[in-house]
Amino acid sequence: APVTDDPSDTAAPAATAASGESEAPDPNETAVPFTLGDQFKDVHDVAFPAEGPILICFADPDGGEHVSPWYDSAKERYTDEVAMVGVGMLDGYPRMMRPLIRMFLRRAAGDVPILLDWDGAVCETYAFQPKVPNILLVDAEGWIRYRVNGRISDAEKEKLFAAVDKAIAEAK
Repeated sequence: APVTDDPSDTAAPAATAASGESEAPDPNETAVPFTLGDQFKDVHDVAFPAEGPILICFADPDGGEHVSPWYDSAKERYTDEVAMVGVGMLDGYPRMMRPLIRMFLRRAAGDVPILLDWDGAVCETYAFQPKVPNILLVDAEGWIRYRVNGRISDAEKEKLFAAVDKAIAEAK
């Protein structure tokens, strides 16, 4: 996807989602590559094939409040085996707010890059559902293996991690 004058202003193309719980995706559903800038104004390409599985979490400010519990567990469990990508749905914020949003995210997320979807095109591609985390597991070849939209219970987290473990084993 092309990068516009602001490295955080980019778009991409289309997928589907479950409502509030996990779903076994269509076996023919592939992830769409995208390019977005982060709160540090660094540009990131999410492309396939990749070196290994990728967990992508899309969230708006309301959904972002519910990311930490599963994210922290996943980061600790998978350290270097799985790429983890956070995408912030920021459609609707005026352009003049962008520096303040970036500053807030630098403080809130520390050195973890949050890719900024200012126009919502990337999130829309993946059938984003507002106010909850939208999590996709994409295997190294770009196939969407698992998705969950909503707050993640311990049982749901274990299902997600089982799918990640399987994707890691298949990538080896």
